Amino acid sequence: MALDFDFLSTVYFGNTLLQYVSFVTILIASFVFGKIANFVIKNYLSQFAKYTKSKLDDIFLHAIETPLLFFVLLIGFWFALEVVDFGVGAEKTLQNLIGAATMLGFAWFLIKLVDGFVREIVLPMTRKSASRLDDQLVPVISRGLKIIVVIVALILIADTFFGIDVTAPLVGLGIGGIAIAFAAQQTIADVFGGFSIFTSRPFVVGEWIAFDQTTGMVEQVGIRTTRIRTSDQQLLTVPNSKLASSVITNLTETAKRRVTMDLGLVYGTPSKKIEQAKQIIRNILLSVNELEKDPEPLVVFNQFKDSSINIYVQYFILNPDWPFAQKIKDRVNTQIKTEFEKAKIEFAFPTQTVYLKK
Repeated sequence: MALDFDFLSTVYFGNTLLQYVSFVTILIASFVFGKIANFVIKNYLSQFAKYTKSKLDDIFLHAIETPLLFFVLLIGFWFALEVVDFGVGAEKTLQNLIGAATMLGFAWFLIKLVDGFVREIVLPMTRKSASRLDDQLVPVISRGLKIIVVIVALILIADTFFGIDVTAPLVGLGIGGIAIAFAAQQTIADVFGGFSIFTSRPFVVGEWIAFDQTTGMVEQVGIRTTRIRTSDQQLLTVPNSKLASSVITNLTETAKRRVTMDLGLVYGTPSKKIEQAKQIIRNILLSVNELEKDPEPLVVFNQFKDSSINIYVQYFILNPDWPFAQKIKDRVNTQIKTEFEKAKIEFAFPTQTVYLKK
């Protein structure tokens, strides 16, 4: 008994059921073909590319792997439009949308290509160099290239597929550039501040710096701002113009870190106890291997204050790293406090003595 397929000739909204089935079949086939292509790239071509000397094939395959499915679906959709009739106006709009989506897909591919090139080629080269300036410039340049790709893609889409004349807006931007410059003076100052940081290199990512009573480690140097992680783990975003105009102390580049403190003892402390306190401090400082021994740490009885007699202490920590220095200071201070308690040497606190005369 022969099967009757006459129902496929039934017309719905200007197209037969067979046309709709063909439309859906082409889309499904393009999706399956795209997934197969992805599978081949990921499990065969990429594995084979690992054994080649060049990194370019790895970069290309990784960049095309995901956008390829998108491209195949767009091609399938384009051919699927040939088997159905949505009307001249709708068909033209759909074709423009496919063209715009293809341009965006190509921009997506270029962005992944830039990321792969930076990751596989540029970053390994910067790690081998002695200077860390390139480590700061690479993320900025990479981000700038990706922004340019997106802007160019959007301009081409607007001009090619939607008939938007971008010439006039671009000319208008040139004319309005002066007004924008006045409105964005701070932004421009920040950008020039970033350029100054890149060229003068007062610090690089990973170093500890101090400025305007702020201390922290540089996490990222951008075009407009610099991100600094303080010792209490707060993330500060500082405008580059402020950093460029501040006095910056690079704590990491310091050969050694100087520590000074005034230890106040009560006025009733006998002279022998003062000498004992000085000797205790001197012994502790000489026993810590991380401190400089030549010259020896300075420990002197230097002041008569209003409510205390002061012992001035100065020593140098050989490792300038800020967290490390804090640990050494903690160890020294704890030992001094412990030994003073054993020797019954009292620290002073603000006091006032009132004498009554009869």
